[in-house]
Amino acid sequence: MSHVPTLSEHQARELAEPYVRSVMRSIRGARLGPVRELRLGWFFPFHADEMCAGSNGVIINKETGHALVLGSAFSIERDFRFYDLGYQSKEYDLTITAVFDSRRTLDTLLALHLQIVDESFEHGTHWKIPRALTRDELAERLRTLPCRFSGVKLYFRLEALEEARVGRWFEVTLAAAEPENRAP
Repeated sequence: MSHVPTLSEHQARELAEPYVRSVMRSIRGARLGPVRELRLGWFFPFHADEMCAGSNGVIINKETGHALVLGSAFSIERDFRFYDLGYQSKEYDLTITAVFDSRRTLDTLLALHLQIVDESFEHGTHWKIPRALTRDELAERLRTLPCRFSGVKLYFRLEALEEARVGRWFEVTLAAAEPENRAP
């Protein structure tokens, strides 16, 4: 196994610069603030000359250089904790490979607000309407393992998935569903 070199703070800052310009493009004096080193990444807060909301900054992965732009709905300490636990994307393909507690597994999946898109063609319009999967639909899908859910947005629901992982209610693999390592 070959060792992947760790990015220096300077290299990570160069990768973070395009994100501050993209995310904060309309904010006067937008810039990266002082770095904070995490176990798995480099965090750069976004600073500006005027009041702004929407993003706490960007984390650059030390090994891959992938970027994760943080929201502002949660504390950065919460985001750091989940980042270092391995939750380093906004959207995932979630695959359940084993179920040990069916009731808690279904409760967790409902808490994740997993969706499907219902499509129809009516009155000359192609409709794509997302809706949450029901408990019965989830139970039916879990009858055949592995069971995959694509494009799952977990940022607002990481606590539910981590509780299930720690409780070993089911086995799950996560794969990043979007290429977040490209500069905007």
